[in-house]
Amino acid sequence: MPEPTSSKTIARRHDLDALRAVAMLLGIVLHGLMPFMPGLSVIRDTQTAGWVWILFLGIHGFRMPLFFLVSGFFTAMLWHKRGVQSMLRQRSVRILLPCLLGTVTIVPLDTYVGRWATNYGKRISEKKQSAESKEKPDNLYDAIRRSDFLTVKSFLDKKKKKVDINTPDPEYKMPPLHIAALYGKTK
Repeated sequence: MPEPTSSKTIARRHDLDALRAVAMLLGIVLHGLMPFMPGLSVIRDTQTAGWVWILFLGIHGFRMPLFFLVSGFFTAMLWHKRGVQSMLRQRSVRILLPCLLGTVTIVPLDTYVGRWATNYGKRISEKKQSAESKEKPDNLYDAIRRSDFLTVKSFLDKKKKKVDINTPDPEYKMPPLHIAALYGKTK
């Protein structure tokens, strides 16, 4: 193993520092895009777009290899400049120690909060469903959303003429058949 030599000093590469910083900043962009991607994040925006996946994979596909390549270069430069022991000590303090501290503090807390949020969401959903099941929908659109087929049938009964099938929902501006298809209620 080569030990550090005082005659060879390596100048700091500020251009590579900037490149590594850009790769890290693109990580912020990627995490900002995640709520807009269908099916990826627990936190989802109401307006998702499939094209965001393409942007996400395009950036992520070169960002991580680039980051590790540049970081590897700086690690090799540190090894050459200070030696193996100094490099391992510095890497342990900057990488291993925070990783271990996060493992015993952040990971359990994140797991606890994630489980609590999942259970809270289930409890709220169950309460909402039980409340909805007790009250009868007052319009065709809500009956479709709740899969209350008897109420849908009563609204569509030709003798009573309660609703025009072509009248769009005031909230979604879609006809009842579109709402049924949107909610997967095609039967």
